[in-house]
Amino acid sequence: YKSYNLTIIDKNPEKCQIADLLIDNALILNIDALDINQLRSEGLDNADIIISITNNDEVNIVTSTIAKKLGVKKSIALIRKPGYSNFLDAFAIDNILSPRLITASYILKYVRRGKVVSAVPIFEGKAEIIEYVITKDTLVSKQIMEIYLPEHTIIGAVVRNNNAIIPKGDTILKKGDKLIIFTKSEALSSLEKIFA
Repeated sequence: YKSYNLTIIDKNPEKCQIADLLIDNALILNIDALDINQLRSEGLDNADIIISITNNDEVNIVTSTIAKKLGVKKSIALIRKPGYSNFLDAFAIDNILSPRLITASYILKYVRRGKVVSAVPIFEGKAEIIEYVITKDTLVSKQIMEIYLPEHTIIGAVVRNNNAIIPKGDTILKKGDKLIIFTKSEALSSLEKIFA
C-alpha cells in the first residue's frame, strides 16, 4: 500500500537480502529487534504498528512489549502456545495471531451442520462467531423474539441484500438472511437444532 511505510527487521543478513529482492517499497533492516537502542536509532518508536512473527513465541512477546513501551501505537504477535493469550494485558499486546485458531476456523466451516457459512472461534475457543443463512421455512417470517436462543447467545446483525441490520426483538426474518451470532461454544449444539 502506497500510503504505508513498511519496515522489515531481521537479524539474519541472508533473510534480509532475500526480502530486499522480493519486496518493493520496503525498508529492510538487518538489526536485532530486541535491541532497544537500535530500534530507537531507526525511528521505529514512532511506528503506528508492529507485527512480530518469528518462530519463537517469547521473542514475539518481548519484541511487541518493547515496541509498545517505546511508543508504538499497536502491537500484534504470532503466538502458538495457547496459555500465553491469558496474559496479553500484562504483555501490552493488542492482538495475537494464532495458527491454531485460524486453522480451527476453517475446519469449523466444514464440521458444523446446518447452513453455516463460517465459524470463527474467539476467546481461545470458549466462544464463537457464527454466520448462519436462513433457509428453514419454519424460521421465515418469524420475529427474532419468537426464536428461543440458548443462554449467552446474541444475534449481533442480520445481513439482507448486502445491508447490515442491527436486529431488534420484532425484526422479521426473511429467507436468505444471514445472521451473525455470538455464542458460547457449549451452546452450539442447541443452535444447530434451531437452524439446521
